[in-house]
Amino acid sequence: MKSPPHQYPLPDLASLVEALDRGDAPLALGGVVPGARSLALASLIDGGWRPRLAVVVVPHVAEVDDVAAGLELLAPGTGVGRVPGDLCAPYQGAEPPLASRLELVRLLRQVAEGEVRIVVVPVRALLGAVPFPDAVAAHVERLTRGQTLDQRRLADRLTAAGYRRADLVEEAGDFAVRGWVVDIHAGDEHAIRIVLDDDRVDEIRRFDPASQRTVGECLEEVTLYPLDPFPAEAERLAVVADTLTPEWPALAEAVRCGADRRLWWAALHLEDPTTSWLELADTVMVCDRDDVVGELRRWRQVQDREWTTLVGRSVALPPPDRLLLDLETTCVRLENADLRIEQLEVADQVTSWWRIATSPMEAFARRIPDLVPTVRNRRAQDLTQILVVASAGEERRFAHLLTEGDVVPVAAPPAPTQVSIVQGGVQHGFISRDGIAVYGRRDLTAAPPPRRRGGGKAAFVSDLRDLRPGDMVVHLDHGIGRFEGFRRVVVEDRQLEMLVLVYRGGDNLLVPVERADLIQKYASGDGETGPQLDRLGGTTWRKRKARVKKAVREMAAALLRLAAVRQGARGFRFSPDSPWQREFEDAFEYELTSDQDRSITEIKRDMESERPMDRLLCGDVGYGKTEVAIRAAFKAVLEGKQVAVLAPTTILVGQHLETFQRRFAGFPVEIRMLSRFVAPKHAAETLEQLAEGRVDIVIGTHRLLGSDVRFRDLGLIILDEEQRFGVAQKEKLKQLRTEVDVVAMSATPIPRTLNMAMSGLRDISLIETPPRDRQAVETSVREFSEEVVREAILYEIERGGQIYFVHNRVRSIGGVAEWLRKVVPEARVVVGHGQMTEKHLEKAMRNFLDGEADVLLATAIIENGLDIANANTLLVNRADRFGLAQLYQLRGRVGRSDRLAYATFLVPAGQALSGTARSRLAAIQEFCELGAGFRIAARDLEIRGAGNLLGSEQHGFIEAVGFETYCQLLEEAVAELEGRPATTRREVELRLGLDLQLPDAYISEPELRLSFYKRLAATEDEPALAELVEEIVDRYGPAPVQLETLARAQQIRVAAQRIGVTAVQRRSGRWRLRLDPAVAPPERIGDVLSTWPEAQLSPSGEITVPAGRPGFEIQEVLRLLGELAG
Repeated sequence: MKSPPHQYPLPDLASLVEALDRGDAPLALGGVVPGARSLALASLIDGGWRPRLAVVVVPHVAEVDDVAAGLELLAPGTGVGRVPGDLCAPYQGAEPPLASRLELVRLLRQVAEGEVRIVVVPVRALLGAVPFPDAVAAHVERLTRGQTLDQRRLADRLTAAGYRRADLVEEAGDFAVRGWVVDIHAGDEHAIRIVLDDDRVDEIRRFDPASQRTVGECLEEVTLYPLDPFPAEAERLAVVADTLTPEWPALAEAVRCGADRRLWWAALHLEDPTTSWLELADTVMVCDRDDVVGELRRWRQVQDREWTTLVGRSVALPPPDRLLLDLETTCVRLENADLRIEQLEVADQVTSWWRIATSPMEAFARRIPDLVPTVRNRRAQDLTQILVVASAGEERRFAHLLTEGDVVPVAAPPAPTQVSIVQGGVQHGFISRDGIAVYGRRDLTAAPPPRRRGGGKAAFVSDLRDLRPGDMVVHLDHGIGRFEGFRRVVVEDRQLEMLVLVYRGGDNLLVPVERADLIQKYASGDGETGPQLDRLGGTTWRKRKARVKKAVREMAAALLRLAAVRQGARGFRFSPDSPWQREFEDAFEYELTSDQDRSITEIKRDMESERPMDRLLCGDVGYGKTEVAIRAAFKAVLEGKQVAVLAPTTILVGQHLETFQRRFAGFPVEIRMLSRFVAPKHAAETLEQLAEGRVDIVIGTHRLLGSDVRFRDLGLIILDEEQRFGVAQKEKLKQLRTEVDVVAMSATPIPRTLNMAMSGLRDISLIETPPRDRQAVETSVREFSEEVVREAILYEIERGGQIYFVHNRVRSIGGVAEWLRKVVPEARVVVGHGQMTEKHLEKAMRNFLDGEADVLLATAIIENGLDIANANTLLVNRADRFGLAQLYQLRGRVGRSDRLAYATFLVPAGQALSGTARSRLAAIQEFCELGAGFRIAARDLEIRGAGNLLGSEQHGFIEAVGFETYCQLLEEAVAELEGRPATTRREVELRLGLDLQLPDAYISEPELRLSFYKRLAATEDEPALAELVEEIVDRYGPAPVQLETLARAQQIRVAAQRIGVTAVQRRSGRWRLRLDPAVAPPERIGDVLSTWPEAQLSPSGEITVPAGRPGFEIQEVLRLLGELAG
């Protein structure tokens, strides 16, 4: 570890370093507030301290990053490592998050190679055994271009290293082997694709798991880390199983089979050489020793209690004494640490004390105007000052604030009397009498830490990758059938793969997989009984489809009349972005995702046109919709327009007010709130100033729709949580919508809104990119019991988190509160519901926000608005009474950080649930992945039905023909009424005498092949076809000849559809093209055929031409079709 340059005024601790080097004991350094621990360590390094490996132990997980980030700031170049805090909980029934396991593995490799000399450890992690760093380094796999690689050996090593074999690599920890392509997601932002040429590594590329497309240039080498500190190799599993067999035979069998890994992952170190962080260190430092030892004992008690609970449930696992390190031995080592770093100096006759004078930094997050005067005062005291911010945008924002106050920031490191703004991870700062003041990120802003975002591409509805035997499907020509699986049959001496569909009476229909475009998955609102099968060759399907088509056409006509009113209206045309707009946007703390950026561009484009905007902004919870709306609001305010922000609850209104005020700080914008919680005097004042134009932005509930609310010049309406507003409230909005721009935001739009957006009748912008380290919420449905509730609450409390308990009955919520306090006396419970007075509700919410309460017992009032990163357990009582979108919004209250969150939906014990309730609860369990909001909305559409888009009457359209067919009919009706080319796709029968099916070895999973065939059949132009083929080659490797043949066949199909050809066949040495008698023949048919030798046109409408030279047949057919099209 090199001596860092002396950059900052640090305390002189050279004498303490000498005492450490001599091995004097016991030693202690007092006067160090938690935020200044990094100052103490940097001062020791500045004094010449050079450990081989120092372990710094802190009481709590959240303090690890603070110490490490502060040390990186004050002593740059110091190798600092962080130990994750969630690797030592063997009884919670889930493996530690992949990100944490990877972080530990990489840290151990850095320790082995001497890159890290100081490791910051949360005390609970000391109870877990760790492998020797050299052993971890031996499992690291390095691949380079040109090296020889045994594909099977690589797959075995990846499996042993903790990777999961999958059909498609979409999540961290997945790997897939497809022909000569190996995809691996090792937990980074992008996954790795290795393309082999026989047994040689030909290419190494990064790719986006969401789109499956290559990103960036080829790599020369890649390093793959094991996902587990103790890789699950076959030999290790056998040894562990043998060790467990005498006392825990069932668990041992699970280990041998690789089943229920969540139960035995913590036993993988048994019978293996292990060590601990305290044994690895040559210097152990403890921060606030009594807190550290107390927290360690408390955490061990948690593990004891969880193990006892599992034993009581007949889940036999080794006790903590077997899986964890010895508690007393660890406590003794901590008591005798080489150095204690203490906030309070408690002198005794044994310990040698040193002291530095530090104090915590004040919080300016809610009083930014006080920041500049404070900085100026400390500048007069010759202090060196550093403001730590989260991003470049936040750096620009604070630089602007300081400059406006005559404080000009300088590049780091600042000299005495100077101020610098740096990007870093310090959360809580300090002031040192030695002449330095550090302002942490949480001291300056209440915003959460930034997260890097990855790209994403999601769909509203599932494609045929989700198709499973037994699923109902719709064949466009034959109606509703049941998918039974795949079958291979021999046709004209070729083996073809077919989909088997069963219809009424047991009749089977075999559909070639390359005609997957004819198949749609059936989805409707009938959750109780499901659809009736149609009869092959019957007329019921055609009649039903015609009836729905007629009704849909009438409905589409009415919708288009409404749209025409808006199209004909003239709104305000906003100007292009000004320098102020760019300055405002640059001040955003985080990096925009590509989806956010695109959505902002779309909204600004709408605002800069004369046509009034009516756009749906659809994005999952926590994906950044609010920032998009804030930028639109600023654009409107700059042109003197007023902005109305409507939210469904007072809680959400309050949160929006805080967010808007924080983002608009430093700009002359007046922001007010209107809700039932605003005092009448203040409300009257706001209404008066709103009418006079002195309020720029007003944020409120439906109170904003009152008849007494008048705007001087309203330019933009932002409607948050669109699905929560009723028909009457939206009718009131329609009076404003004809000339005012409107943005509606939702994670789960109501079926009517979603249907209009998907059918092209309303503009929509999608934000589908999740935060990179966001984890999906663990979701379960359980019968209500005292044990379930108590266990869930205690677990969350013991990991330092908070809990939402939703009981949606105000009348009985008081009794539930008393029951909770009795069942879990350890928990501090507060109650919140919409019928409370403003004062009491605000107090309850504030207590929960400030961490003074563990459990918030509330009605569904929390469904929208609360954003508390520390609340990561949700319990919903009588979940069977909630709608699907409500359940999803409630689940969105947790999992808003990188910590694993839990949502438990409670249903009455022993009580039968309705079919609709079962469907909704099954859907909330099924769609538990990140970004599932759109698919939740689509499933809600299925369960509830879209009905008449103009009102509440339900016509049963979706039940009659299925969701996708319904949408297709609606699209066709809209196109026909608008005079656009009909979107109806005619069936074209192709018999080309060529192999049109991909080899199984190329795409080995039938569902993925089926998905590709359907996408191929949906392409309608050359660029889209070329892009799809390029994607397939990118994902699966060099193309077989069948892929090129399939692409050309699709070109023939599209060309034939355009001119009314229903069949293209090669038979008896001639091409035969059958014309659709219902469509007028091509105008130039006679002229074209006269130029083709031996061309004939039969009275029945069949064109025949000689097949020509082998190998050129497809090109000839394409040329003929092109000439016929003119």
